Amino acid sequence: MTPSSGFLIFLVSSVAGADVSALVAEAQDLISRLEASVGQKFEGPDLISSPLYRHLQALTSEAEKLFPAPLQPESNDRSEHSEASPAPSNEVFPVTVPPAEAGEASEAGEEGEAMGEVEAEIWGEEEEEEEFTPVDVGCSWTLIGSLFFTMVMFYFVNYPDDDIKRYTWSIINTTLSIFTAVLTFQGIDDLVMHVAVTPVLGAFPSGWRQIARVMIGFVIFLAWYVFALLAIALASGMFKQDDDAQNGKMWVISDFMRGDHGTTIKHSQLVQGCRSKGIAAVNGVEVFVASRAVVHESYETRTKCWSTLFAHMAGFAMISAGGDLQNAPFFSDQPATSWLAILVCIFFLIGIFSLSELLYARHRGSESKALFVEGSIEAEDDIICLAVSFMMVQSMRFTITGTLPSKLGLYHKQETETAQTEGLYVMGVLSAVMMVVAAMGMSRSRVKNLVVGTFSMGFAWAFLFATRSLFDSWSFLQSRKISPLTIEGRIVLAMTLSLFACMIIVILDRFEDNLHDDADDIHKALKNIITGLSILIGFTWEHTFDGCVEAISSLFSDPLAIKLFLTFLIVLIVVPAWRKYILAKVVHLEKARREQKEAMDGDSTGRPDGSSSEEESSTKLLC
Repeated sequence: MTPSSGFLIFLVSSVAGADVSALVAEAQDLISRLEASVGQKFEGPDLISSPLYRHLQALTSEAEKLFPAPLQPESNDRSEHSEASPAPSNEVFPVTVPPAEAGEASEAGEEGEAMGEVEAEIWGEEEEEEEFTPVDVGCSWTLIGSLFFTMVMFYFVNYPDDDIKRYTWSIINTTLSIFTAVLTFQGIDDLVMHVAVTPVLGAFPSGWRQIARVMIGFVIFLAWYVFALLAIALASGMFKQDDDAQNGKMWVISDFMRGDHGTTIKHSQLVQGCRSKGIAAVNGVEVFVASRAVVHESYETRTKCWSTLFAHMAGFAMISAGGDLQNAPFFSDQPATSWLAILVCIFFLIGIFSLSELLYARHRGSESKALFVEGSIEAEDDIICLAVSFMMVQSMRFTITGTLPSKLGLYHKQETETAQTEGLYVMGVLSAVMMVVAAMGMSRSRVKNLVVGTFSMGFAWAFLFATRSLFDSWSFLQSRKISPLTIEGRIVLAMTLSLFACMIIVILDRFEDNLHDDADDIHKALKNIITGLSILIGFTWEHTFDGCVEAISSLFSDPLAIKLFLTFLIVLIVVPAWRKYILAKVVHLEKARREQKEAMDGDSTGRPDGSSSEEESSTKLLC
């Protein structure tokens, strides 16, 4: 062992506060050998000023960095042994520290204590950063859940079964259309109430003011309905003079893997073609092309887009008006009278739509007018199904609990909310049964479409509110402050119902694939059940997105202005992408399914009159 290494061991051991009795003799021997080698005896000042001491002192500083905290004795025996051992002091290594050095040592000690306090604060901050807040946990669940759910959607849109692909695209289409429409309606409705209605009638009107509030709700619905008819007329091209141009066909690129899919080409680029399909040379590459009525398809997609959006907006306007009527005096007195409010709304809608039939009778014949009539009738059916199904569930909740929910479907007491779970699940099952019976037993007509659609949406509303009440009473979620009133709870609710509905859809589709081709009634019944499940998914995610917008708006001093801004921003971004990529995909898949069915049935003539089969009626609600 060299003198440097031995002396370093002694100093490091002294700094560490460990037992140094075994090293004292070695340290003394090292000092003696140093004195003999240089031929003089080291006193305190001489030793401190020697180069060797300064070198070892530098090494000791490095050792202090390696051993910042004193080592604790491993046992009581060792502690007693340390206490009995001679301390490394000037008696072992007689060094007389000059006053200047002593002052520096004192300053170094104070500086060391200060550094220790800083280190303690740093370690304390690091420990605090490791404690996650409830917001961190909520964001983590949301991020992981979103990733998981997005990947599940990728699996379903690329599923080997064509029906599952079509159902998945229809679910995405339904969710985005309902969310966008409801968000737009609520933003504009809140603005109208804030500017025109509430200042006159008050926030909670009573007496004649409440009756006036109900009448204003029906007037607002009529305004939305008129806007819907105008939007459908404009989108269908009914006001254009060159109606025959819609029927002209053009060659377009027909390859979904290409970014220019659907782009028109010149006839001179056609290499080989028959009536509807062919091959063309595009930029030196041969691609598949198809002959399609591009202008007509564009009008058809636009009509489907705006009829769907405005139908949902008018439908929720009717839900708002019907909710005001159900909460009005006499109708809110007992459950039986709340059911009468539903009949009043049904007769009101039938009267309005009967007047519209006079308008439709004058605009039949041309292609654009046929699009207008078809889109308007589908919008009217959607309005009736949405409003009546929601009001039915509201009255059933009133019957079960004895308390009428608000027109938004909320209770103010958790006990009332959790008391309806079993009854609503029973209602949902009964609605599904009635939907199947109507689909199998009624002859094809508009009345049948209305009955099937109403029970389909009634099934979706009942399961939505039943699962909400179940989550409200689940102690596991309550202990973690997760409820349907929070965004976390709404996301968990939407994911749970979505995965449940997707699983049931896959099972029903497998069951349908194994049926014989002649079992048409069972096929139609299964299609309608799947339609109801798809609507359920759309309602749950609409409920979640609406809560997100409300939560963001609440952070600002003017929530209404922020909500209107977010509404405008979402509509500006979502609607074009939804119409161009998602709705167009749904329309294309539905057309492909119809062509495949017609080819299998040997019917290649199609339906030029614009009529639809019974099976098509169950999927119109999804578009």
